[in-house]
Amino acid sequence: MNPNDPAAPGQNPNPMPGAPTPPPAAPTEPTPTMPTPPIPPMPEPPAVPTEAPSVPGSEPTPGAGGPPPAPGM
Repeated sequence: MNPNDPAAPGQNPNPMPGAPTPPPAAPTEPTPTMPTPPIPPMPEPPAVPTEAPSVPGSEPTPGAGGPPPAPGM
């Protein structure tokens, strides 16, 4: 059975000849085939110091003791 057929039982025929067929009531949300849970935002990584706390004034050189900084950063 064609749900868009105006002659189908249960469907409202066009009120007058030549009038456009009223669009079917669109669902508020598309029916997914599988329930997709909302993707939680990525949590911010905790600020973990890569170097041990040092005395003020003797900060380690950036990049020392670890991989070099990524290009473009």
